[in-house]
Amino acid sequence: MSLIIVTGGIGSGKSFVLNYIKKFGYSVLQTDLIAKEVMQSDYFLAALQKYLNLDHIDIKKEVIKNPILLDFIESIVHPEVVRIRAERIKDILSTNSAVFIEVPLFFEKNLQRTFEQYGKLVIASTICGLNKQIIRAKKRDKNLTDEILQMILSKQCNDEERVAGSDIIIYTCRSKYSVKKAVQKFLKHFG
Repeated sequence: MSLIIVTGGIGSGKSFVLNYIKKFGYSVLQTDLIAKEVMQSDYFLAALQKYLNLDHIDIKKEVIKNPILLDFIESIVHPEVVRIRAERIKDILSTNSAVFIEVPLFFEKNLQRTFEQYGKLVIASTICGLNKQIIRAKKRDKNLTDEILQMILSKQCNDEERVAGSDIIIYTCRSKYSVKKAVQKFLKHFG
């Protein structure tokens, strides 16, 4: 069995790469989507409202006012994401020999041991350079302020660190066509 971790910083092209991989019939698990599910759950919203003592929450604005809130949010969201992700990996591996998993903070959170239990681990990083990441992140989320973006970037490792820890690098700074070609070449390793 193989677990292929696709990691990268904000706006580095992880979702583009994984959505393209899906088109070839591979099993893909996107951790960001699991996190969004958890953050939209009644459990999460109730815990956050209780913590902030607010009826209505604009999480992005609250995090800017109180950066410690991000640690609190992670303490609620992360354990639930880990639990759901483990269930889904187990389900996928019961019928497939490989699964591609998006793990945005793989290096930053030292998650290698978390995934080694499933078998062979391949780490692929999407790299496009900081300037391109910023442009893409702002284009994708019009409500993303410079303050929040800088907070996110400050918690992420740089491209050199990511390259050093990866088995495969997918450069996403070029055209979509060239990225697709790189992904096709990458997929040849998995049958």
